Amino acid sequence: MMIDTHTEIYDLLREYERTWVTVTFKDGTSKKIFFLDVDDEYQENDVGPEKDCIVYNTTDSISYGNDIPLDKLKSLETIKH
Repeated sequence: MMIDTHTEIYDLLREYERTWVTVTFKDGTSKKIFFLDVDDEYQENDVGPEKDCIVYNTTDSISYGNDIPLDKLKSLETIKH
């Protein structure tokens, strides 16, 4: 799924919650993550304007981990096992 200014975070949650995905960043890099949740009140370093982000970890557990603001993402793709 391509990410753009019209992407709704709750659509992402319905599509990818608790699945492994490959995220591709706007800078061309990619990362394998376990998609947990979304947050519409994310602030980098707890300052600045609130942003939409996805919450993930890399352990396949339901424990919360890190977050990635949507404005840094290019696309998400489900990893088939």
